[in-house]
Amino acid sequence: HAISPPNILHHLFVIKPTMSAVEEALERIKEQTGAEGYVICNYDGVVLRRSATILKAVAENIAQSMTKLAQSAKNVTRDLNPNDELKNLRIKTSWKELIVSHD
Repeated sequence: HAISPPNILHHLFVIKPTMSAVEEALERIKEQTGAEGYVICNYDGVVLRRSATILKAVAENIAQSMTKLAQSAKNVTRDLNPNDELKNLRIKTSWKELIVSHD
């Protein structure tokens, strides 16, 4: 009898480091049903805030990895259409789902 993996939804917001941007990102997370955690970081991958459900070291790892991935995705989007820009990046695995919002 197979055990189903947990459906974990994490949000990572890569934002400009202003308090209003952080508060806006938190409000967007609160509106999402099923979100079990979040990491908010700046463009350098420095964690600005994280949910209590995510350990500091894990949040830092997520921020560094996802910031690099978001920048690559942003570059690809720009290369495909110079008039377009990346807004969200959704990554779904058999264990987790991550939504990266790049503001």
